[in-house]
Amino acid sequence: VLSIVKKKVQIMALCWTLFLLLIFTMEAKATADWCQVCECHNRVINCTNKNFNGSILSWDLLPKDTEVLDLSSFGLRRKLSEHAFDGLLSLRTLNMSRNNITSIRPGTLAALKNMVHLDLSYNPIKPSTVRSSVFAALNETKIKTLILKEVQFKVSKKTMQPLATTATKNSTIKYIDFEGNNMLCKPLGSKICVFANIWSLQTLNFVKCQCRQF
Repeated sequence: VLSIVKKKVQIMALCWTLFLLLIFTMEAKATADWCQVCECHNRVINCTNKNFNGSILSWDLLPKDTEVLDLSSFGLRRKLSEHAFDGLLSLRTLNMSRNNITSIRPGTLAALKNMVHLDLSYNPIKPSTVRSSVFAALNETKIKTLILKEVQFKVSKKTMQPLATTATKNSTIKYIDFEGNNMLCKPLGSKICVFANIWSLQTLNFVKCQCRQF
């Protein structure tokens, strides 16, 4: 009887070992898949001008120690996965410019607690996404630089109000780039108070913005 029990224990131990080996192999293959499509070096993943294929590359299998992720001109379309960046606590720089992103779910960017640089330029992002996802992330992350060049966002007191309420004294934002967006302007000499609540903010870029009166 003891010999039978011993054999069963040995079989169970072998099965568990094989299971762990399988999991390890799958994770290693997933990392290799991203690095086969993109360029990987010293915790930097450069996917610029590559072709994203969601059936091959899984968001949740991105290397968790990634610090810089360049997804510019990567073929991202429409809605960005809600859990795309879960677990990427080391990520500091995220570039998703020049794609076709229209929507980002609330909380997607806020999960990147240590992110300091975010570039979403040249995407047809919905204004509601900018307000509810992008601006909201400023108070949840360590973002210092936010690039929103030509995202078809209309800069006005109304659309910017969520920024003033979400990016409070805790915000680390220093630079926001609105270049190439539409802008509704107050008459010359009046004070733009919508940014006054953001104590850390140092520079705003409104170059090439089409300026019209309120």
